[in-house]
Amino acid sequence: MKWPSSFNSVHNYLDELFVGIDPSEEEIINAKKWYWRCYNTDLKRRRSHYTHLSIYFSKDEIQRVKQATEKGKVSDFVKKVVLSHLDGTTAFTTSMDTSVIEEQLFLIAEYLLELININATVDNTGLIKLENQIAQLQTQILQLI
Repeated sequence: MKWPSSFNSVHNYLDELFVGIDPSEEEIINAKKWYWRCYNTDLKRRRSHYTHLSIYFSKDEIQRVKQATEKGKVSDFVKKVVLSHLDGTTAFTTSMDTSVIEEQLFLIAEYLLELININATVDNTGLIKLENQIAQLQTQILQLI
């Protein structure tokens, strides 16, 4: 038997193989077996060029990934992101919850405005309060990084 020229369908292969011939049932069965052996051999050969990798996501994580992919396949998107990161073409930016930092900044700004409006000298307790708020802000920023 000859090797199939393409693996579109077993029926196309049988049509190519038995052009102008009236095959017996046994010849058809053997030709089908040969086709599927060739197909599986070719499939294994093609798969040997690629390595399979499994990644598991939670429901929330997969929803986030699906939202980021827009209309494409999730697997293509993940592959593109990983390879672009390894190539250094894309920097990862993680979405951060900046509400805590914002709150701390507003408290510091409010305190500074009070100091400016009062036009008073700042006592030690005021400075300690300001230092504490700035320290809290720094810890929040470090936790997000």
